[in-house]
Order: sequence, then C-alpha cells, then structure tokens
Amino acid sequence: MAIGFPWIPLKSEFGINYYCTCSVEIEKKNEEWLSRDLEVDSGSATTMLDMSDLFELGYYKNECTKVYYKNANRKKSLAYGHLVTIKIGNRKISNVPVLFSAKPITMPVLGRAKILEKVKIVFDSAEKRTIFSL
Repeated sequence: MAIGFPWIPLKSEFGINYYCTCSVEIEKKNEEWLSRDLEVDSGSATTMLDMSDLFELGYYKNECTKVYYKNANRKKSLAYGHLVTIKIGNRKISNVPVLFSAKPITMPVLGRAKILEKVKIVFDSAEKRTIFSL
C-alpha cells in the first residue's frame, strides 16, 4: 500500500520552495491519537516536535530523557526525548524516538530514526508529492 502527500509551496525571495509534508497520528498515553502534519526531513536523524505536544500526548518532562541537540546552525538547544508509536496511513511504527524541543519550533519534523527502516519514502518531483510505501 502507498499513500501520497502533496508538497506545500512557499514563496520566498529566491522563488518557490516546496515543503515535503505528511500527516501522522501519534499515540497518546491514554491510547487515543494526536494528529499532526510534519515536514519530511531526510537530513534529520530524529523526529522533532514542540514541547506543547509532549503535554498533549499526556507525558511530563520527568518521564523523558533530557537531551541537548544541535540545530542546523550548530547551536545547542534543550529537548526531552521519548519513544512513541506513530501511525502513517494504516501503518503503526513503534518505539520512534521523538525529541520535544524546549524552544518553540516553526515546523515539526519527521526524522529518519525508525521511520526509514519501516517504510520506503519517495520524493516525486514531477507530481510534487511525497509517497510512503507502507
């Protein structure tokens, strides 16, 4: 089974840039699901969400691993790591490491860890969509 998500165009002074996104569901502590649209970032090792998502999922900082990460500008920032189950389409992927950033983030990111070993991702530039083979 495959599922595709359209790229989102964004105008800039350099023309149009496209963001490759996907819709996922993240299992909450109470076994309900939280829906999120994430940027698919093959350069990011770990999925990154905002701290507010940690609380919406029903977790607390003291249940997480305190982690320092470096962003694209090599600046060190604080986050809290937790393993979660993510659903893309009808495919559940367990034990996905997610960092919840202590600093606000502009776009949550779906990283490689646990995702690339479970699904095939194709960036289709002709159709401007991201395809997940589940």
